[in-house]
Amino acid sequence: MTAHRGTRITIETERVLLLLRRQTSRGWCERCGQEVDLIGIAQVRSVLDGIPLEGKSKTQLHLERAKEGLTVCLKSLLQVVTGASGQ
Repeated sequence: MTAHRGTRITIETERVLLLLRRQTSRGWCERCGQEVDLIGIAQVRSVLDGIPLEGKSKTQLHLERAKEGLTVCLKSLLQVVTGASGQ
């Protein structure tokens, strides 16, 4: 019987999320019950692009209406992103 030899390669990746202050606004999140940073839906799409989201992750986003249009609570977005990456 011959022993199987191989090489195991582990690649760790990290995603850096950089948001400019001008891309966010302050507002009230009903689900958090506090004032939070809000980010526009267009920026949310670019953040979530390429992140595999399990079932309910998208429904965990806290959507709010603002004068700029539809926004997402940044706190909930960060929870979804870190939960999706297994951290």
